[in-house]
Amino acid sequence: MKNEVIILNNKLFTKEIITGTSDEHNVAMELKNLFQEHGADQVFLEHINVMSWYEKECFLEIGDQVIRCFSLPYTLTDDIEAPIVFANYYGERISLESDPHGKVVVIPFPPDPDDAKFVMLRLYDAGALAVIFYDVLPGRYRRIVVTGVEGFPFNYGAPPPIPVISITKEDYLKLFMRRTSHIRIFVKTRVDHGRYGYNVIAIYNGSKDYEIIYSVHHDHWFTGFSDDLIGPEIILKFSKKLGRLNNRKYTTILASFTAEESGAPGYSGWYWIWGSRKYLENRSIKSDLDNILMNICLDTLFTSKVHVAFNIFLQDIVKELVNRGAVDSSLLENEQPYFDSFSFTLHGIPSITLHTFHELRVNYHTNLDDGRENDPRLEPFMLSLLELLHRVINGKSLNEIYSFKFLKEGFSIDSKADLPLETRVLFRKLADIHNIKDNLDQNKFVKSFNKNFLKPIATYMINGLFETRLIPEIMIAVDVLKKLNNSHIKGEVIYSPGNENRIFEINLITTPKQHVNEEIIRAIYEYIRTSSINYLNLLNNIMSFSLRK
Repeated sequence: MKNEVIILNNKLFTKEIITGTSDEHNVAMELKNLFQEHGADQVFLEHINVMSWYEKECFLEIGDQVIRCFSLPYTLTDDIEAPIVFANYYGERISLESDPHGKVVVIPFPPDPDDAKFVMLRLYDAGALAVIFYDVLPGRYRRIVVTGVEGFPFNYGAPPPIPVISITKEDYLKLFMRRTSHIRIFVKTRVDHGRYGYNVIAIYNGSKDYEIIYSVHHDHWFTGFSDDLIGPEIILKFSKKLGRLNNRKYTTILASFTAEESGAPGYSGWYWIWGSRKYLENRSIKSDLDNILMNICLDTLFTSKVHVAFNIFLQDIVKELVNRGAVDSSLLENEQPYFDSFSFTLHGIPSITLHTFHELRVNYHTNLDDGRENDPRLEPFMLSLLELLHRVINGKSLNEIYSFKFLKEGFSIDSKADLPLETRVLFRKLADIHNIKDNLDQNKFVKSFNKNFLKPIATYMINGLFETRLIPEIMIAVDVLKKLNNSHIKGEVIYSPGNENRIFEINLITTPKQHVNEEIIRAIYEYIRTSSINYLNLLNNIMSFSLRK
């Protein structure tokens, strides 16, 4: 039984699976059948409106030589011939050997491959006709979604304005050695709007109506062994165990989502986690979110040294995993906006994400994520960890699920801190919540608090910031105040992706003029004060809503 394979060798699953295609429909149907075979009480497919992009052909021509390439989603069909120019990075800057106007730029993928969009847009603004990315390691083609908008808005977007393709390092060296004057890029792709992707939802009834949702995704670029073919494999094996476990206090839902990698309609800037966002949006429309206690997400699993990114209200559950030796405390992280778990965060639902995203980066979205470097310890480790999580969660009463300790620990006021009165009042109220938690409907409070106080933040630049923060307006401004005399503070705009609001703009005058610094301090201090008032009003509303009658 240990070596049993359910889908990892199934050609239906190992081909590139793009949301909204017939291949994805076949995968969803097979997953549904497997969950039914494994004893789920109910299994259904949820149809999700998606945009399907896929490549039909991609090649380069240099003289009489033809080179294979892979286009980056959402590149449109194009056929261009132009001179080439080589480029590289110097910190956050792009260093070009000559003017890129009217040329094709050949450049390595940035250190964070997801920054490819920012590189492309910067080169487009400089007049480039196309961008050819290559990996610094050999043998790799890579797919990274690029759009034509700078940020990551939920509700609008555009296709990339120029072709963007990937070649191997070996083929880059051919280009570099030949120093050819012209290159031809031919790309043929197809975009189908108004297609349907499929979320697969399997329900295992518990003795209570409250739900724990374990999630993976079944769409992937190339073979996508770690991202996320291994996820459905593990969840399917876990589903077989669920049928034999008799301690299901809470209903267990196993979800395999569509459109995690791409597929949000209209070339949306926030192109990922669309299937899970729609699943929760549909449940929200039916006022059906109250019973979801948490999400446990499995994604980008590459090694057995698994990171645990978690919502702070689940601190006690994660601490129990650490105390039992199941996870390493050095691998604990704040929750991330990259995974399907963040769709739950948007609705205030706490999550735990089990991932090895950092370790996978060398093979992330490449043709080499094919299982050849699979850690044989990963699968048994994950099954053991999921069983332990199941026992820990189902061993807790409703009022034991969430921990409020972090509020007391994180918002205790330093008597020496120079903060506005309103900020001190806010921090004191937050710290005191731990003492009155038994008077709260904790489920309501946690969801409302997460939804209003926890936000994604980002800087739209190469090597920029992309994470989640509590009350970021206040915490970022306080951090800037502490560093105000540091001449190395970078000027930057910090956004909240999705709604694209500006959280904070750092535009400091570095000339050491005392009166200028004093006025900057006054301006930031006032921003902290007014932000604190807004959060105080939110907190008062949440408390009124959550107090037990």
